[in-house]
Amino acid sequence: MEPFFSSGPNGFSRLLAPSNRPALPNDEPALRALAESMFGLTPKTVRDPVPGHAGYTYFGQLIDHDMTLTDNPLAETDEHTETLVNRHSPFLDLDTLYGTGPAGDSRNLYEHGAWLKLGVRHPSGLLFNFATDPHTGQNLVADPRTLETPMIQQLVVAFAKLHNAAATQIARRERDSEVIFQEARRMTTHQFQYLVWEEWCWKVLDLTILDEARNRNPDGWRQIRWPMFSIPVEFSMAAMRFGHSMVRASYLITGLPAGRDRKIEELVARAGQHGPLEGEWAVRWGAFFGGIPGSNPLPFAKIDTHVVDGLRRIPRIPETLPAMALLRGYRAKLANGPAAAEAFRLEPLMVDDLIPAEPESVRRQGRILEEGGFLESPPLWYYLLRESGVRNEGVRLGPLGSRIVLETIDEALAADPHSYRNTPGWSLPVWEKWPTGTINTIGKLLRFSDSL
Repeated sequence: MEPFFSSGPNGFSRLLAPSNRPALPNDEPALRALAESMFGLTPKTVRDPVPGHAGYTYFGQLIDHDMTLTDNPLAETDEHTETLVNRHSPFLDLDTLYGTGPAGDSRNLYEHGAWLKLGVRHPSGLLFNFATDPHTGQNLVADPRTLETPMIQQLVVAFAKLHNAAATQIARRERDSEVIFQEARRMTTHQFQYLVWEEWCWKVLDLTILDEARNRNPDGWRQIRWPMFSIPVEFSMAAMRFGHSMVRASYLITGLPAGRDRKIEELVARAGQHGPLEGEWAVRWGAFFGGIPGSNPLPFAKIDTHVVDGLRRIPRIPETLPAMALLRGYRAKLANGPAAAEAFRLEPLMVDDLIPAEPESVRRQGRILEEGGFLESPPLWYYLLRESGVRNEGVRLGPLGSRIVLETIDEALAADPHSYRNTPGWSLPVWEKWPTGTINTIGKLLRFSDSL
């Protein structure tokens, strides 16, 4: 759909008109109560098997990091979202890995003008760390959010290794470091874009919305291009935050020399810590993705209105994750869930969906919505999580959330002049060291990365 408000690529757009609900003194206490009610189910119910494995939670986080970066604290969030600045490119171009490149302010991340610096190999032969600054001990990363969990850090390292493999491959026929860098970045970015659209989206989003996209929706939303592209606030502040609900209470980090089950509290406690990861934190990807020999991937947690207790306290954020999402959306005056559904011509949830007879935990949340005056205008982020539970039993995002996510990604790929979609005659990159040459799944990419 054409956005209500558009901006240049370094701003944020609005897909929908701002909420006109008047602010009331009890609104924020009610939202904090709703946020608190989202905790308390331990262990969080997990449906096994599900279409997507646990790794898709963190691949989705990587997508979000790549497309958005703001310096807007919660205390300064208001309805004037047109003043927000996106410090990342809105495209899927891996600037969360590359920063400004070897010719810009990120030159300290590179060596020989084209290769990304990585850490030393573990005695096992695996390489899963970024290099550190010899003077400060800080990890050499373009985006500090890369250090939020060992999973995100090692996903980004995997793409760094992929880039370096491409650079070495290109250097056999090219000596100009700038050309080597640009061609290696193009190969790596196109591989990333392909996996986002062809795998991640198809594993976590609504099947009906995906079918519309697959068939190119000849009479509908895929034929309406935005006048200019920037990230919608409905994407960054609501829809792409569905991953909070997908986080499991624990993960099997099959580290070195022996694996163990790590509670999410242990993982988030490492957020922002610099220095190389020890062997015990080495992620063996078979517990997160399929397509890896010996893999036994765990499912992600259900996408619903519950969040594991282990996310109650996150270092350096002033509120819980649910409270942050609810309060930010409220202060930015995001359209409420039913209004958004109607704008997208989708069937909205009914009151009985928001206050169901069971489960009791969701019924209790519905009562908080009712008492706080939000039952007829539920916050968009909460609504999208509830929609997933009602429409897709929590195994995929619901239709409205999927439209917002998929349309944003679709527009990003269409608007980026360098995307794989806009490359005439494009085909999958060929990786000389990979036995079959091309890589078409995240699992295969991680197998390749582990071999490098």
